[in-house]
Amino acid sequence: GPSGMRELAKQLAFNDQLQELYLSGCDLGDEGVEILCDQVLRAKKRPPINKVDLFDNNITCKGMEFLKAALIENPDITDLFLWNNQIGNFGAGHLAQALKSNQTLIRLQMSGNVVGCMGAKDLADALSYNQTLTELGLHSNSVGESGAKAFAEMIQTQETLKILNLGNNCFGLKARPFFTAAMTVNKAVTNLYIAWNFKFERATKKKKKGKKKK
Repeated sequence: GPSGMRELAKQLAFNDQLQELYLSGCDLGDEGVEILCDQVLRAKKRPPINKVDLFDNNITCKGMEFLKAALIENPDITDLFLWNNQIGNFGAGHLAQALKSNQTLIRLQMSGNVVGCMGAKDLADALSYNQTLTELGLHSNSVGESGAKAFAEMIQTQETLKILNLGNNCFGLKARPFFTAAMTVNKAVTNLYIAWNFKFERATKKKKKGKKKK
């Protein structure tokens, strides 16, 4: 938790070799993330950490404010893993703001974070400015049809992003033409994952038909 992060930060102040920091399932919460950012990632004397794993740490949009500042100020971070937190639309918005100025982050994984269409649109807009991110994982969120359309429009002109994972995001068959059109133009994306979206639509239709029979 936060107290453990505070103690770890004291030790890392004397470490000039650490490059990867794995803190999965440590229950840091927003308070722990604030300590991590202020005392480690944004510290004047800091280890050259380039990979930060914060999987399953109960981080919300408040914690993303601290990470936004860290991403803007710290030129070392290339990989940020945020699976299974609760950053939501506003948290995604904070990351989007960081992506507009950050030119070192290469991989951003944020699957399972309750990101909806608003957060998806913010991220898609930010990637129109960003020239370094090559991999974005948003599996198991809820970007919906409008969020899917925003990403499809973005990749028509984006020349850096190579891997985009939008699997299981609650958009249906109506979004398929968006990506078909985008991929005829885009020459950079090599892996586009949109599975478990069209099945969602078919299942929804079956439920509606079942209700009519009653």
